[in-house]
Amino acid sequence: METLRLFWVWWRDRLLECLPGHAERSRHRQTDGFVLTALDTAGLDPVARVVERRFGNDLAPRLVTLDSAGVEGLRAEAERARLPLVLHLPAHVLLERDVTLPLAAERGLDQVVFHEMDRFTPFTAAEVIWACQPLRRDRAQGKLVARLSLVPRAAVAGLLEALAQTGLAPALLEVKAADGAARRIAYGAGGRVGRDWRKPAPWLAGFAVLGLLALVSPFFWQSLAFDALDKRVAANRPAVVAVQHLRARIAAGATGAEAIAAERRRTGDALQAIALLTEAIPDNTYLTGLTYDNGTLTLDGQSKSAAALIGPLTSNPHFEDATFTAPVVRNALGRDSFSLKLAVAK
Repeated sequence: METLRLFWVWWRDRLLECLPGHAERSRHRQTDGFVLTALDTAGLDPVARVVERRFGNDLAPRLVTLDSAGVEGLRAEAERARLPLVLHLPAHVLLERDVTLPLAAERGLDQVVFHEMDRFTPFTAAEVIWACQPLRRDRAQGKLVARLSLVPRAAVAGLLEALAQTGLAPALLEVKAADGAARRIAYGAGGRVGRDWRKPAPWLAGFAVLGLLALVSPFFWQSLAFDALDKRVAANRPAVVAVQHLRARIAAGATGAEAIAAERRRTGDALQAIALLTEAIPDNTYLTGLTYDNGTLTLDGQSKSAAALIGPLTSNPHFEDATFTAPVVRNALGRDSFSLKLAVAK
């Protein structure tokens, strides 16, 4: 439930950014909180001034006794209002200076200042609680001027230790600067300013993950669809192979039929030639030998009158050039033995 509440707060703030006048409201929210004013930086007074600040206005200032009951009530009230606990410090503990850095350092400003703290100040980064805010950018010179605000830990060590003993954990330190403006410094692990306390870094990381998932999910579902398609293709592969083989056989058969038809066109049809020859020769003639070679018929046989064969064969439009290839011989039975050659017309 706490996670859902934090998400709602973040989502509400993002929706408010879309409304007119958001910049002014946002500036006020940056200063909201339960402000605990420390009167003594050496320790914590039994009684402290507490103000609930809403939209930049201090509401109902009151004194709170910092005993166990008072501390617990203050902590519970801050949690219910979803406001940070702000520790207000006297102005003399604040040190400030402007630092000049290369413009490229702006992206990693905190890291650069952290490592260069002992060069900018007499302190190391571990000895101060600090914040760095960009002020001016000189793009022509490639320079960035930033304001470094810091509070030495030694100056508020007693106060912070006393707060820790009461169980209060301030989220921000607030100090009024020389120009009258309040400087707010995030206080936490390492005492560094990383970001505004309202920026939900975990949620930003969560939404970055969701955005990445939104980018990746189409490719994931596409991969699943491809896998399913591959399985269907694999299941139908045997049938496809069978069809391909059948097509190859049909193509081979068609090629063979075409070759036979082409050869028939070139050499003629032997069966048709025999059929025509059977109709052309008379019944008193029979053959003892028949040869068909590339459209040429060679006939060996006997006939009652071999010479009478030339006329019917020559007049038949299906035959040409009917000639005897050997002398006609009459046998003892009074029949003519002959050898005849003729061409089949194409």
